[in-house]
Amino acid sequence: MSELEQLKKRNAELEAALAEHRKVLAALEESQERLRVLFELAPDGYYLNDLEGNFVDGNRAAEELIGYQREELIGKNFLRLSLLKLKDIPRAAKLLALNAVGQPTGPDTFTLTRKDGTDVVVEILTHPVTIAGKRLVAAIARDLTARKKAEEALHRARRELEMRTAERTAEPAATDEQQNRRSWRTKH
Repeated sequence: MSELEQLKKRNAELEAALAEHRKVLAALEESQERLRVLFELAPDGYYLNDLEGNFVDGNRAAEELIGYQREELIGKNFLRLSLLKLKDIPRAAKLLALNAVGQPTGPDTFTLTRKDGTDVVVEILTHPVTIAGKRLVAAIARDLTARKKAEEALHRARRELEMRTAERTAEPAATDEQQNRRSWRTKH
């Protein structure tokens, strides 16, 4: 084969490889876009921490949940921020230590303090993961505030119903007793 034919053959092979590379790259970009959309539109707060507790990333729901923009959190340690109540820091550190040795945790309930100072009750699940060779903790935080309020309302309604039931069952007994006294008086 002549040198020119070998170059043409090699060029065709390179063009085919380049076309295949472009096809794989397009599929990868599409897959990344799908994951980004799912991550950003998820109703629960998703975030990534390193094994020291520093924020690596988070989604929109995580921002809304705690009131901080992700840029305010990236690189900051969640154990040192004012998100957790002081009493909860040792428990959170213990859970992070479990993640560091490869154990998932949760669901665990925490009351977080939002940026504006209000509290939000969350349920958190964590999973140790490896992304691009880095060991991280993937976490899902679900806002339980509405559920907690509904549970409290249910407990209040139940207590009120029990009180009303007790009052109503006590009324007929009192009425019976009063009628018995009247009846006794009229007979005697």
